[in-house]
Amino acid sequence: MSNTIIRIIISLAILAIIFLRMDVDLYSLLATVKNPGCLAAAFFIPFTLMPLFSINRWKLFLGMVGIREKFSTLFTINYIAQFHGMILPSAQGQDVFRIYQIERRHPEKRGRAGSTVLIERMFGLILLILFSLSSLPFAAEHGDVCTCAVLISASALLTFAAVIAVCTPWGYRLYVGRRTRFDFINKAIDYLEKVHRSMITFPYRKVILSSIFFIAGFQLSTVLIVYLLFCACGCFMPFYEHLALFPLIAILTMIPVTIAGFGIREGFFVYFYCKMGITPPVALTVSLTYYFLTGIAPSLFGGLIWIISNKNTYIALKK
Repeated sequence: MSNTIIRIIISLAILAIIFLRMDVDLYSLLATVKNPGCLAAAFFIPFTLMPLFSINRWKLFLGMVGIREKFSTLFTINYIAQFHGMILPSAQGQDVFRIYQIERRHPEKRGRAGSTVLIERMFGLILLILFSLSSLPFAAEHGDVCTCAVLISASALLTFAAVIAVCTPWGYRLYVGRRTRFDFINKAIDYLEKVHRSMITFPYRKVILSSIFFIAGFQLSTVLIVYLLFCACGCFMPFYEHLALFPLIAILTMIPVTIAGFGIREGFFVYFYCKMGITPPVALTVSLTYYFLTGIAPSLFGGLIWIISNKNTYIALKK
């Protein structure tokens, strides 16, 4: 509980610094929206394209480890996990609950089921980096992207090093079979071994071609939301510039410092987009709106599903 309070304080402190140092006020934020049509288009993506791509992608990965689930079941798990994940640090906190829910449904696949969530994120992260690296040379013609290039290159090196470590046997051999005198640590190691072994033996070559459409579609849909939000604010930046900048912001927001990346995301939005000539009020408006559309709104929807499902379970038990 104390860690949660600390992270909330950090989030609010970052926002306060942005508002004070960048001379941003609430009126200027509201005044930035000039094209409600683009805003409306952005609103529907988190409830249409994003779940269509992400759930079909996960369904495909689960099938590779022998788990068959309906789209509707994974849809429910996904949104309820977003609701519960709001209390965790990092923008990907919902993955903890996705792993918990899918493994509760398939205890015989413990480790293998959870590994699909991690593999899904790993593929998405690699593709984000590739999108950013391929778009940076074009974005450099219109703004200062040197810092972005350095950070995305560093992210690429760390990511590929991590992929090699978790997808090859040598990293697994470093700790397999090792145990301590503490039972709870041994249980954690047992689970880690199962997940790691599943990631090593996962049929990557078999699934990559069939899943690339869903992986790319999901990542591009997140960038499309950012593009539409900037258009709503009257800033018609080329799509490839967002493709260069936003992946880095998404990666940095994964750092588990604040609740759901709140505050960290806004700081990086203002920092990187100001280098492209965007004013702080516009960058902050887009960031906060993006957080609402992809974080808060789906989480509220997931909370509603969770309440209804619990109510139906209670009624069934009562009968």
